[in-house]
Amino acid sequence: MQRTICLLMFAFTLACSKDEIALGKGDSFVFGVYHGFCANECVTLFKLENDKLYLDEMNRLDPENLVFSSSPLPDSSFQKAMNIWELFPEQLLSEPEQIGIPDAHDQGGYYLRLSQGGSIHSWYIDTVLERLPEYLQQYLTKLNEVKLL
Repeated sequence: MQRTICLLMFAFTLACSKDEIALGKGDSFVFGVYHGFCANECVTLFKLENDKLYLDEMNRLDPENLVFSSSPLPDSSFQKAMNIWELFPEQLLSEPEQIGIPDAHDQGGYYLRLSQGGSIHSWYIDTVLERLPEYLQQYLTKLNEVKLL
């Protein structure tokens, strides 16, 4: 009986935790890759917001001035992006803004940004997975497997 109660409490805690980071109206999740040392298209970002998915309209990453298309991508792309969002690792919320050494030797980096309830969390993440915690390696591997365009 006590074990059942503990398992239910654990399951409830997990459910509550994921609900705490659920995207609501006005919230957004930005994800993609960037390269600081390149000549042309140096960034590919996507933004999930208000049940739509948008592609960036930038040549370089400028986190203070993110610009996205006003036309959403097709619903099939949105559904794939929602799979990425649903796998978002809660542990990332306790990580520093920079994880590994992104773009330090021209390897580029992942950029993730969660805007929720007026708070913004951003991460610059190394593309060399071996430098990252195991949970993040798994998440980024899944992110790389999804083709949105």
